[in-house]
Amino acid sequence: MNRTVKISALVNTLNEADNLECCLRSLLWCDEIIVVDMNSTDGTVDIARSLGARVILTDLPHGNPDPARQMGIDACTGDWIFILDADEELPLEAVPVLQQIAGEEQYQVVRMLIRDVWWGKKLLHMGNNYVPRFFKSGALKYGGAIHGRGIIYDRSNAHTMPADEQLAIAHYCVKSLDEIVERAVRYSRFEADWMTEHNVRYSIWRHLRSIAGQVYLYSVKYHFWKDGVRGLFALTFLMLHSNLNWVRLWEYENHISGDICSHKDQTRA
Repeated sequence: MNRTVKISALVNTLNEADNLECCLRSLLWCDEIIVVDMNSTDGTVDIARSLGARVILTDLPHGNPDPARQMGIDACTGDWIFILDADEELPLEAVPVLQQIAGEEQYQVVRMLIRDVWWGKKLLHMGNNYVPRFFKSGALKYGGAIHGRGIIYDRSNAHTMPADEQLAIAHYCVKSLDEIVERAVRYSRFEADWMTEHNVRYSIWRHLRSIAGQVYLYSVKYHFWKDGVRGLFALTFLMLHSNLNWVRLWEYENHISGDICSHKDQTRA
């Protein structure tokens, strides 16, 4: 392996004091850690700096990390960049595999399995997918859309990591009911913004079809019941999330949401 390869880690944060330490400790093998913080008020920045991260503060849209990711990517000085969310951890077993890929440079982008953890237990069937998280500098960029819609890279030079539990990123996405509801409400604003910007109009049929699609997908393809009661909870959350997105869009179009103007002004800042 080429031991001169420099690897940067990038994490976006907004009030992640409860999660960040575990995340950053799983990245200490990297040559540098960049944290792009969206005005946290809970000590997140202090934790990041205490673990040696370089912190960049930004006023880009709160709660949606994607528009701020490119800022972090541009700030990274490594030959390769690894992205991790603040509520995620990279298993130690994956480190030598990633280092070898970076040294050999056979690929430019690596997609990794994300395993969702609900109330302390991994879901082995629901909500797991492959996401590009490790890439050669310049090989990937974010276009600004939420939830990876704006990720741009050459898929012919991408490698998908094997479905090995020891190599999967653990995503501690749900720890409490309050967290689920807060996240659904927060992200509904950005989803509704995206639909508005792409001329998606509200209709009751689209609304119902979206919810029905969630039920069909996670019943027929992912067999949500195999994850027990957590699988059922995950399905109901996905239905809630989809429902709130359409309700928020309906509010936008009918000009009856009290926070529309302030939110849209914020996202355009």
